[in-house]
Amino acid sequence: MDYLISGQLGTSLPSNSIEFTSMVNNALVQSADAIRSGYENPLSPTGTPMNMLNGAAYTNALLSNIGIPRNQGGTGMYGGLQTLCTYMLACGMQIGFNACCCYHNLPQFPYINYITPNGFNQGL
Repeated sequence: MDYLISGQLGTSLPSNSIEFTSMVNNALVQSADAIRSGYENPLSPTGTPMNMLNGAAYTNALLSNIGIPRNQGGTGMYGGLQTLCTYMLACGMQIGFNACCCYHNLPQFPYINYITPNGFNQGL
């Protein structure tokens, strides 16, 4: 899965706020969906039920499920870490953009597919 934000960050950002918000929202939606599907997968990549795993084994299996397990043609743990980093980067960009807009009395864009510690919510 290719995230729009990962290829453009550091090289160039959109010149207007509509393109910027669209890029960040797309990254948030794509990465949140991947994280959600990783959490919803009841099995680890080895076939062991997730509820039977603890500690590092659970974390490794969860990261692999988020990144789509390698034995299923995905990027495994590396992809899971990329997805989590993309989500956190998009959240930071969204919060920074909204803080700047608040300071200059400009319209802010809404939070989409925001993941809270208690689970997944639509908005705050």
